[in-house]
Amino acid sequence: MRDYQLKTDVEILSHEIAFKRFYQMEIYRLRHRLFNGNWSEIITRDIANTGQVAAVLPYDPAHNKVVLIEQFRAGTLTDEKSPWQLEIVAGLQEVDEVKIELAKRELKEEAGLDTTILMPIYRYWESPGASNKQVDLYCGIIDSRDAGIESLQGVAQEHEDIRVHVLDAEESFQLVRDGFINNSLSIIALQWLELSLLKAPQLLFK
Repeated sequence: MRDYQLKTDVEILSHEIAFKRFYQMEIYRLRHRLFNGNWSEIITRDIANTGQVAAVLPYDPAHNKVVLIEQFRAGTLTDEKSPWQLEIVAGLQEVDEVKIELAKRELKEEAGLDTTILMPIYRYWESPGASNKQVDLYCGIIDSRDAGIESLQGVAQEHEDIRVHVLDAEESFQLVRDGFINNSLSIIALQWLELSLLKAPQLLFK
């Protein structure tokens, strides 16, 4: 495996904000070092600054249950079946907010759950060709009997309308295999859980 190129191998010539509402679109003119050692031509890249995210897979090891949420997603309006998504919990980081606290806040707001154990899964770039969004993904150890299934969840001021589902872990894995769960956050989290349960559940969830 080759060594990574370094940040010093990029020269930013200009940076401007082209559009700003809830998210902002930024335009970069830059050049970067090529693998052959030369510099690239000057290129322009449009990058969506969509904020930083914490996401939580709520898992109950005592009952082998997963808690997922269902909500409308405008980004999936072109889905041939439905623009409602079955997902794990997630939210955008506020100014000066620590990712761990963000994860706990979203878990409470979206699923009605508390946790004292957040296990880091991955930190990854969601779509690095077009966005600077970085996701901190956690597994939150919870008691699924506390999930807010008796009422709708979410923050009214944010126009959230969330239904909570408690599923057997194996059922959630099958929903991924069947393509019913088709968003990257949830697929990554649930496949991690499935592999972890196969390998060494006694070490992870003791």
